[in-house]
Amino acid sequence: MKNMSFFDNVKNQLKNLSLDKREDIVAYLEIRDLLLNKGFINSYDKKTQEIYWELFSENKYFDENLKVLKNLQSKKIEERIRSSNFIVEECVYKAYSNLVKFWVIDPRTICIVTEALNNETEEKVYVNLVRFLGTNALKYGYNDLGVFQTIVNNYDNLSNYVKIVVASQIFHFPTEKKWSFISSALKIDLNKSICSNFTSSIGTYLYEKKEFPELIRNEILSRYLKIITQAKSVKVANESADVILGLITKKEVDILEKSLSSRKVSEYSRSLIQNKIYEYKNV
Repeated sequence: MKNMSFFDNVKNQLKNLSLDKREDIVAYLEIRDLLLNKGFINSYDKKTQEIYWELFSENKYFDENLKVLKNLQSKKIEERIRSSNFIVEECVYKAYSNLVKFWVIDPRTICIVTEALNNETEEKVYVNLVRFLGTNALKYGYNDLGVFQTIVNNYDNLSNYVKIVVASQIFHFPTEKKWSFISSALKIDLNKSICSNFTSSIGTYLYEKKEFPELIRNEILSRYLKIITQAKSVKVANESADVILGLITKKEVDILEKSLSSRKVSEYSRSLIQNKIYEYKNV
């Protein structure tokens, strides 16, 4: 009876919403997300799932993209690459969008993408699928631990580059298991790949005021000190400086001093490092 009362309440709220109005779209998605979280993400409540499908099975945005999603399992590599490029473009590279959110976190989309990932052998497609699922966790909140497990399942058999991509995409899944994969990937000797994939994830994590386990924080600092001192481009050096400045504490001023040995750090980043050294030594 309690579930029926909840169902009737949700149904009545939806009746008064028009998907032609921006404010109603936001309200509609808030209601949908509550059911998603209870039925598919934070727990797997069967009754909630039944209510969800009764209320939200119709999704024109999912239907519009269904052909592309199905092509993720095409026998033709070209079609899989094209389709995976499309979903990455929509989810990863475009700004947050409620219209995109309608279909990218529909459980049917997640099911199709995770199944495709389990079967994929082409590296480019594999990387795209991982980035799609990782960005969904960060941007749209679909951080189900079943998705996490799918992403890391084949980790030991992946190339070093793909291991780095995988580790960089699991920061926002709510499990301590992620840190062992992140720690493993940080040890891979591909400076440019580490920097291009990890820097954004680390920056977002810091921006959200989340704390790294001390061991991981130390490993990141050590890795990025190596990257900045060996950097062959200004971009890599400056990105490394940003990470170091975001994680450093007063007791580690020596890391800041060593990072100044990089010949590729821009004058602006160099001045930030020097100012931080001065602050730690004189305040």
